[in-house]
Amino acid sequence: MAYVLSALIADLELLRGSGELTVVPLPQGKGLVPLVEKLGSEHVSQPLLRGWEGRNAPDADFESPEERRRYIDRASAAFARISSRCARLSSAPGAAVAYVEADFWAGSGGQAASVWEGGELVLGPLVEREAINQALARLGVQAESSGERFVALDLGRFRSTESWIDLVEPPA
Repeated sequence: MAYVLSALIADLELLRGSGELTVVPLPQGKGLVPLVEKLGSEHVSQPLLRGWEGRNAPDADFESPEERRRYIDRASAAFARISSRCARLSSAPGAAVAYVEADFWAGSGGQAASVWEGGELVLGPLVEREAINQALARLGVQAESSGERFVALDLGRFRSTESWIDLVEPPA
C-alpha cells in the first residue's frame, strides 16, 4: 500500500491566524496544512524527495542530461515557493513551521522535512529515514510511548495528502 504526505505542520493557532490556509487540527495543539498545489499546469508534489531522486537516479531514467536538469529545476522551484511561505509564516517571534514529505509504496520510499523559525531555515532540508520525527521534535511535539512523534500526531490516519482535505477548517 502507498503512503503519501506533503504538508505544513505548526502550532494550530499560528496556522489559523494566517487567514490564508485551510488547516486540520492535530493533537498537541498542532495543525496540518495539506499541500496539493500545482506549479503552473504541472503537479509538483514532494519537491525534496523529487529533487533527491533527480540527482541520484541512474542516467538511464532520463532521456538526456537536460531532462534531468529540468526535473531537478522544477523540484527546486516548488521548494523555493514552499520555503517562502514557511519563512513568512514563521517570522513571528517564537513561531516555527515544518514542511514534511513522505512517499512509500510496498515498504520502499522515503521522507523529507525542513523547519523554519523566525523566518529562517533552521533544519534541513533533510531527506532521510527519520526526517519527519526530527522536524516534529524541533516543533516541540512530544513522543508517545512508541517513541514516535509521527504517531503522536496521528499522521498515519490517512494514506494520501488528498484524504486530509475532508478535515480542513476554512480559512478564518
